[in-house]
Amino acid sequence: MSFLDFDYELKLTFSSPVADHRFILRCLPLCDLSQLPDGVKAEIFPHSVLWRGSGNESGTLMGSVGFEHTEFTAHTHGRVFEREGYDVTPPHLAFLHFTSVTEPDEVLRETAKIWESRKRNYELALEVMERVNSLLVYTENATDSDTTAVEALQMQKGVCQDYAHIYCSLMRLLGVPTRYVAGLLQGVGETHAWNECYIDGHWRAFDCTNNKPATHGYVKLAVGVDARQCALNRGVFTPLYEGSAKQTQSVRALVETS
Repeated sequence: MSFLDFDYELKLTFSSPVADHRFILRCLPLCDLSQLPDGVKAEIFPHSVLWRGSGNESGTLMGSVGFEHTEFTAHTHGRVFEREGYDVTPPHLAFLHFTSVTEPDEVLRETAKIWESRKRNYELALEVMERVNSLLVYTENATDSDTTAVEALQMQKGVCQDYAHIYCSLMRLLGVPTRYVAGLLQGVGETHAWNECYIDGHWRAFDCTNNKPATHGYVKLAVGVDARQCALNRGVFTPLYEGSAKQTQSVRALVETS
């Protein structure tokens, strides 16, 4: 078992004062057989009314700021114990179905036929991971949150979200329940995305962006069918003055072995 210290900060800046700001943040490490959070603390500025999710939403903070503000910061930090076990939660049928951003086209369907006769095992998942890694050139700002797997494939470039969406498409085409995972990766940077596949009775993790199994140095914050379901920051707010207030977001993340 190894230990990871993490420090995550999300900062929102508004172009003019807002109020009645209600938010849902997935900024707390999930607890399952692959990781165990310890000593996790959360600080929200300005002071907010907070609720913490439970069950499948245990990594979620929900709250509201009722008074005028132009900046909002969520800061979480603590430690995660990397366990040697695997999550054995039976897969929901949703992880076999496509969403608007993972719906395959004929190119993806033809690609999946390469493995049609193969046994659905760990080796197959690794091969598909390697193929997805070869399909795109990692390119910052080439795509956005609405870019689909098909669109990224057509451009042949994207970021971690796009690699993960393409992997979801191919593995689900092959009948393997596949999850999208959002979280943090060891080092200094922003957030990251990878996948988990239900194989041989448990979930195994794959990082198509870096072309390797996602076994060590990863902190899971959200698991879902795609990036939209795993959005780490959702919220609504009311501008105090006439017109709309624009929001800009910055993220800072640090994960290191302790």
